[in-house]
Amino acid sequence: MKYVHGIALLGGVATIALGAAMAISNPGLDRYNEYATDEITGYLREQGCDRVPIARDRCESLLDSARPQIGEIVEEHTERANFFVFSLYKTEFSPQFLPFIPSYELETVGAFNRFYTYRAGSGN
Repeated sequence: MKYVHGIALLGGVATIALGAAMAISNPGLDRYNEYATDEITGYLREQGCDRVPIARDRCESLLDSARPQIGEIVEEHTERANFFVFSLYKTEFSPQFLPFIPSYELETVGAFNRFYTYRAGSGN
């Protein structure tokens, strides 16, 4: 009987420790915005630079200079559901200033100081 109580106690302590570690390592909205800006900028490089009538290196240079504005759009169009031990993020990026680029949706879990995107793609 003592053996069963010892295992139950150990399991409870491990569960509490895991929950505390997850809560401490739950990345915040600022870190997510950086992550999503990187992801969406990469998407725009792939999808947009092939569709515009300028040289690819010029397009990529323009994207680099527009990164702060992309970050603002990401910040304005991101919803976060914080569950204390992890967070769910949903970003809907629709660049009205680039009508030839389809909208892009990104759904991500933030946990253990990392982001795990489970859905990404064109919204159109």
